Amino acid sequence: MVRSREDALTLNGPSCGPSASDTPAASILVVEDDPQFADLLQRILMPQFGELVVATAQTLAEALEYLRRQVFSLVFLDLNLPDSRGLATLDAVRAEADHAQILVMTGEADEELALQAMRRGAHDYLVKGRLSSEALRRVARYGVERHLAAMELMRSRLLLQAGLDALAHALAVLDPSGRILLVNATWERQEEGNPLVCCARKGMSYTEALAALDGGHGVAAVQLRKCIDEALAGVRDQHTLDYRLEFSGRESYFSASVVRFFSQGCLHVVVSHVDITERKRMEMRLRSTEELFTLISEHVLDLMAIIDDSGHSIYSSPSYFDQLGYERSELESLGSMELFHPEDRPKALESLDRLFREGVSMGMSYRLRRKDGAYRDYEANSVVIPGFPDGRKRALIVARDVTERKQSERERSMMEVQLRQAQKLEAIGQLAAGIAHEINTPTQYIGDNIAFLRDGLKDLLPLLGELPADPEFGRIESGWRARWEALDFPYLAEEFPQAVRQSLEGVQRVTRIVSAMKDFSHPGGAAKERVDLNRAIESTLTVSRNAWKYVAELETDFDPDLPLVACFPGEFNQVILNLVVNAAHAIEEAQAARGLTGLGRIRVQTRREADDVEVRIEDSGNGIPEGAQSRIFEPFFTTKAVGRGTGQGLFIARSVVVEKHGGSLAFETRPGQGTTFIIRMPLGAET
Repeated sequence: MVRSREDALTLNGPSCGPSASDTPAASILVVEDDPQFADLLQRILMPQFGELVVATAQTLAEALEYLRRQVFSLVFLDLNLPDSRGLATLDAVRAEADHAQILVMTGEADEELALQAMRRGAHDYLVKGRLSSEALRRVARYGVERHLAAMELMRSRLLLQAGLDALAHALAVLDPSGRILLVNATWERQEEGNPLVCCARKGMSYTEALAALDGGHGVAAVQLRKCIDEALAGVRDQHTLDYRLEFSGRESYFSASVVRFFSQGCLHVVVSHVDITERKRMEMRLRSTEELFTLISEHVLDLMAIIDDSGHSIYSSPSYFDQLGYERSELESLGSMELFHPEDRPKALESLDRLFREGVSMGMSYRLRRKDGAYRDYEANSVVIPGFPDGRKRALIVARDVTERKQSERERSMMEVQLRQAQKLEAIGQLAAGIAHEINTPTQYIGDNIAFLRDGLKDLLPLLGELPADPEFGRIESGWRARWEALDFPYLAEEFPQAVRQSLEGVQRVTRIVSAMKDFSHPGGAAKERVDLNRAIESTLTVSRNAWKYVAELETDFDPDLPLVACFPGEFNQVILNLVVNAAHAIEEAQAARGLTGLGRIRVQTRREADDVEVRIEDSGNGIPEGAQSRIFEPFFTTKAVGRGTGQGLFIARSVVVEKHGGSLAFETRPGQGTTFIIRMPLGAET
């Protein structure tokens, strides 16, 4: 008894299957010239899939039309159709349904035909009369799953290829033999570019292609092949090779990367090439710039530094160590502001803040501390350097040592002050000399006249005193007698000599002052003179009496055997005057600070010390503060209150003693007790 096709399909198994909720969606094309069988096949498969789209075609032409318009997961294909028979039908469908799972169905069990069909792209060979419904559903389900997996794999490959094609690197994947399995679009486009890429295409042995290169590319090719061989042999997992090539009339630079990896247990090697010519040229320009900067910074005398916006030093030129005396490690350990003079730090911080905030080039002046503690004057220009990857700003600061120039300016300014002072003193001296001359003459005859009166009164007064005792006195007119008695002769006789004596003392004092002014204003000459320093000092003390008499008692201790000293008398007198006036000011300030109203003490002493003469001027002031002692002889430096000093006196005094007389000017100070300035002058020769 012959069974129907439906019986044949359902005889060997139940019609039940997995629920629709557990099954995938599917699109199936049934190519069958028997409509009843096609309908039966559709009804059997319907419960197997959650969503099922079935199309039927009775001819090859109709089937090909479907395949051109739609993607199918499965194709059930009868090889014998009205318009096509045998394996030709499979070839035609395979050509249009490249990604579909093709299940060939025939009515005959022909093993040879089945084998040929599988070789030509069929995924299964089904004999219509030998299939149960369950087997058919299972075959269909597996076919759909294989199709979905194949499509997912294809999508992954497409995504991978798209990702590789987007790379600027030329990339190839090699198998264990060195054959190229896969390349990206950048590699494919290399037709006249990098010879190490152009030499091989997909399917070729890359190692053999590299070995075939010669000429100027051979060295790079040998190095790259060695990297690939080591990766394939497992010597190294990753290599990076930078190489240079000359082609198309230009020099180019490339970087190659070789990485080994395993995929599903199979070894592969990825080789990539990237053009780094611009980067290399930029690096060479940068290196050249850095070398030039280093060359300049190492040989320029100016200080060059690069700092960040926090004030931290990033670079310091060698001139920093040469000029300031620090080792590099010492300089790096110092804080950003420690080198600056304390008085200059606020100004420097403000200037740097403005520099980074406004980004404008600006100049600065400040003092930097050397390792030995001395300070040097610097003038600096600074500019912001933009464009750093971390976003932080940098600044280049170039500073020049202007200490000598500043000193010259101060000396020039001081010389101008000295010149003006000298001119003033010269004028005063000339005026004083004239005044002394004018005063001297009347003083002389006033003194002579007073002396004459003194001598006359000495004889006259005793004689007049005897008149009242004379017997003849009684015969004098009574009116004259009354006037005589009213004259109070005894009082006059007592006061006249005293008045004459005081007048003579005053005249003598004026004479001494005039003499002292003449000595003090001595114009001097171009050569030194032998001078009695005791007399010169005495004259200066007399002239300056008004400066000290209200604040101090002055004591002198002069060596009477002091020899004459070769010096410039006018300038020496000026030194003594400066020191005595300073002593008076120091005592006045000390007395005010102590709340005392009495007089202090100034003591001036001279003595011989071997081949020198020593002059000591001691005061009872408060002494020199420790912080000011190292600067006491600097020009324009003063510890006096505003308006009391210009800071020139001691500087000028030291200049006169040391530079013009070859002597020395030092001091001894006792905080809270006073200061003694010590002048040592060589006896010298009269030159």
